Amino acid sequence: MPTKERSSSAFLVDVGGKKILLDCGVGTIRRLTEFDIKLADIDLLFTSHFHPDHFADIEPFVHLRFVMGLRDKSSIRTLTLIGPEETSSNFALLRKVFWREPNENYPLKILEGPTEKSFGDVKITTFPVEHVQWFKSVGIRIEHDNKKLVYTGDVGSRQNVTELVNQAKDADLLIIESCMASAPTPNHFSLSQIEQVATKANVKKVLVMHIRPPDVETIKDFCSKRSNYIMARDGLEIKI
Repeated sequence: MPTKERSSSAFLVDVGGKKILLDCGVGTIRRLTEFDIKLADIDLLFTSHFHPDHFADIEPFVHLRFVMGLRDKSSIRTLTLIGPEETSSNFALLRKVFWREPNENYPLKILEGPTEKSFGDVKITTFPVEHVQWFKSVGIRIEHDNKKLVYTGDVGSRQNVTELVNQAKDADLLIIESCMASAPTPNHFSLSQIEQVATKANVKKVLVMHIRPPDVETIKDFCSKRSNYIMARDGLEIKI
């Protein structure tokens, strides 16, 4: 739930000369402009699943790149979109509603489902995540120069913990949700579940994200008592 202080999910990873945007929820484009980040500079969009707080700005993002390209031809370069199964068909549905001009297009390469992709010396791996039963979700692992970042997107209690631990093993940074801080639910993790995964996976730092307004103080207190836990906030920068 966006507030004056917090927008929906979006994390910018600057690695190996590439800019990767992890999720593109409601308000992401506005936030990028506030931080002087040009849309044309993004090399890869990743969407973890098809809820609007993670996916809603994807089509406007691509459309704006097209509009920018009309003015500045140098900004037209292929954009890669990686997501779960049905990413292509879901983007096509958004395209049909929001971008009706049939002869307008922006060069977009879509990869969907669990996949591996290299961008120079940056290795991208996506893996299945259990969130809701209505569609597939994926997390992402980014590896470069012996460093590893793992982002789960939303994850629920039906998730196989062993599989998640294997994906996050020895990660330098794990970005993971705690939408239900105190009590786990089928669709969202709790703080105790995060700690279980992070401990078993020997994670160096944990960024707790996807925070409901009523849980801010609880999560702030939890992180303050653990040296390797950080509560996500808009504009936060972390170097690994």
